[in-house]
Formats: sequence, structure tokens, C-alpha cells
Amino acid sequence: MTKPLGPNIIEWPETGHPQPSDLADLAPVPDGSNNPVEELQDDIDLIIATDLANAPRSKKTTIGPSELGHECSRWIGYKQLGTQVLNPQPIAWRPAVGTGVHALLEGAFHRANTYVGSTRFLVEQKVTVGEVLGEPITGSCDLVDRVNATTVDWKIVGPTTLRKVKSAGSPSDRYRIQAHAYARGFNRAGVRVNRVSVYYLPSNGEYYEGHLWHEPYDEQIVLNALSRVEAITTLVKNVGTTGLTLLPTADAYCGRCPYFRAGSTDLAQGCPGDPAVTNRWTANINSLIA
Repeated sequence: MTKPLGPNIIEWPETGHPQPSDLADLAPVPDGSNNPVEELQDDIDLIIATDLANAPRSKKTTIGPSELGHECSRWIGYKQLGTQVLNPQPIAWRPAVGTGVHALLEGAFHRANTYVGSTRFLVEQKVTVGEVLGEPITGSCDLVDRVNATTVDWKIVGPTTLRKVKSAGSPSDRYRIQAHAYARGFNRAGVRVNRVSVYYLPSNGEYYEGHLWHEPYDEQIVLNALSRVEAITTLVKNVGTTGLTLLPTADAYCGRCPYFRAGSTDLAQGCPGDPAVTNRWTANINSLIA
């Protein structure tokens, strides 16, 4: 196997993973005991990259609740045009860690429901939060506590983000909109939600270092976000990539953006990034060579 190369990663079969019942009956495999250990590392890296690339979240092509409040309007424009990935990234390990913690917590609250003998918690429940040009916007909410009428969105973050949110006292607009969007989806479906929350948990620290933010549900926050996305979608659907020139950018991790292409002068071939970001990169380079 070779090192993963972004979109060239193979399609993964959707099969189970049964454990062998008798180790003595295992089918033979080629003898590679004398192969360089680097070959094993290459195989491990490719298998992990392939599995992450084939995860449902990675393959999702339509905009979801977590993206309704994306800071960059041009990013939304690219997304709504169905643009292919132009800037492949290496193995997305930090998101994978978050996914692993989500899976652990999902199991915990399913077991809690079983213990109490009722469905107090709705876990990874899919809801429709609204529509854009008639197309439903759907997503799965991490947790709803029906007793407290509160949504919970897990965010597994590093120490810098955790310090920032504790200092600011509130999440980013993107996370805030996502939280309210899920609440709207449940209320529309007949499940009462009057409070939203985001629970920040450390990816590199102890559980007690986490931070729970919450506020009353406000439908208007979601309606404003849906209107913005619908306006952007209408523009790019009518005029194509030409419309991208009219959409403002944002300082939102441009280097990791799937539509980023350094130095691009043709938005159909990729976005050169937000000017604030590219100016900062230029200044950093200049300081190194000065």
C-alpha cells in the first residue's frame, strides 16, 4: 500500500468485522515478517485514512446544520455549487478524535436510557432544521434531554479553543447557530426544546476542565442563517462560479479549506484565501527572510 493522497483514497466496503471464533482455524497469509516495518506503517496509515475518508460525515455533499453559520460566505457558495475538493488534506486526526469521543458518549446515554427504563435522552437523532430553496437541511443532534428540554452539542477541542470560549463566555457564531438549528428541528417535530447548549470537552486534558455554555432557544437565529444561505445559494445557482466573486471571505482556517488554492486568480480553480490570512502569511514569511 502507498501513502494516502486525498481524494484518491479507495472506496471502503461496508461490511462487518467479525472476530475469529477459533485462532487455530485462521486462513494463512503471506509471510512478511522480514519486510521493513515502514511497510506496516504505510499500510496502517492508508487503512486509517481510508476509513476516515469513507465516514458518512466526510462523504456528505449537502450543507448541514453545522455549516449554516459558516463564517465564509464564499465557502458556502462553493459548497452549494457541489464543488469537488481542490485542497486535499492529510489524515484528519483531530476530527477523528472528536468522532471517537462522540461514539463513546452516544453509548453512555443509550445505556442511561436503558437503566432508567425510558427515553429521557434522544441520542444522535436526525432532524430537519429548515429548507433552502425547498431542499431540506437535516442533521443529527448529539443529545437532547427531554426532562430539561435542552439540546447538547459536544465539541471536543484543544486547550487554546477551550481557553478562548471560557474567556469569551460564548461559542462562535457558527456553533451557536448550529445549536439553535437543532432545537428548531426538534420543536418542528413536536419535541419541546426551550434551551440550547454546547459542551466543550478537552481533547488534551481532564474531563473536569470542560465548559458548558447555554442560552434560551431563539428561532430567529436560525431563520436569519437560513435566509443568508438561501441568498448565497440563489446567487451561485443562477450565475455559477462568477457569483463567487461577489461573496465575502472570512479568516476561517483558509489553509484547511477544501476549496483553497494558493495564488489562484480564477475562482473556478480555487479560492486564494481571505486577504487577512494571506497578508499574515506573507508577513510571516518576510519576517523569516528579513
